[in-house]
Amino acid sequence: MNEEFDKRLTQLHNETNLSSGARQAFDAGYARVREQANRSRRRKQRRIGGVVMMAAAAMLVFILSFDGTALAAIDRLFKFGDRGVDQVVLTNGGERPNATVTNQDVSITLERVIADRHQLVLRFVLTKEETLWKDVNDMSLDYRVRSEDGSYIDEMVSDTKPLKGGSVMRGHQVNVMADESGSLVYEVLSEASDENIPSLEGATIEIETVRLFRDGATETIDGDWRLPIAHVTVQNVIRYKADDVDSPLDVGSAVADQTSMRIQLSVNGDDYDENYFIDHVKLRDAKGNVYNIESGYSRTVSSGKTNLVFQVPFTSRDAVSELMLIVEGIGQVKLQPINE
Repeated sequence: MNEEFDKRLTQLHNETNLSSGARQAFDAGYARVREQANRSRRRKQRRIGGVVMMAAAAMLVFILSFDGTALAAIDRLFKFGDRGVDQVVLTNGGERPNATVTNQDVSITLERVIADRHQLVLRFVLTKEETLWKDVNDMSLDYRVRSEDGSYIDEMVSDTKPLKGGSVMRGHQVNVMADESGSLVYEVLSEASDENIPSLEGATIEIETVRLFRDGATETIDGDWRLPIAHVTVQNVIRYKADDVDSPLDVGSAVADQTSMRIQLSVNGDDYDENYFIDHVKLRDAKGNVYNIESGYSRTVSSGKTNLVFQVPFTSRDAVSELMLIVEGIGQVKLQPINE
């Protein structure tokens, strides 16, 4: 199933228009993906790629039963199993810089960027003249994302290299694959920490090292590949506020962007288990859809309160007039959009 799914994905091209049937199919299918992923998470299985991949293949068939053209809107970013990223892929696909730099006989293309205030997805394609990399089992890139003002937004480098700034990113997830032409595809999804990702307008990705892993061997290629991000379209966010001042849940902010909603929340008490909120926080919309914490989670304790920052896969495309934030065993609060 995975092999067939990958073959289908290699045929993809841009598509911006989806029928309402395809959109409904996406949401219904993705609910299945999230449920299977959450079951794996509850079993403390951190690597859920196989589960997500099988569910994704079934979901693809479900979507195509509504709209055959939907296949053209899905690419391999789908394999992260991130609902918000996949929504972007199905609609506008993100930015397509197609910037290429060649150094040390290796050409690296920045093919795709999906970015908002909460998450950043980068897709690179690596080629080397007269070289097929189908025997490569894995790879890594040492790279830094530098903003137009010279500050560093993200640094994903080996421990042997010094950091050049205060990165605002965390939680890197990576996909590596060899395509049919023998090129290598490297994709990385990272999350903002507790602050928003700064503007990527005019930013540069500085790649310093490529490492290729084959059975029993590692090839290290040091070089200088600087790939510009000329333009990133910033989407409007939807901000929500608590509608119950007497709730035990103190909502500092709730902001839905194109890939996720980030919520800042405080509750009384400082003796909760670290994983309690991961398993007991739920966001429910008026249709009964439930969104759980899947990324971007942090927890601090101060002055007898537990302070949380987390993300759920509810997006600005899901805009609804009312949400219910629930912390099982503690309480709930209604959220309503702020008119700006």
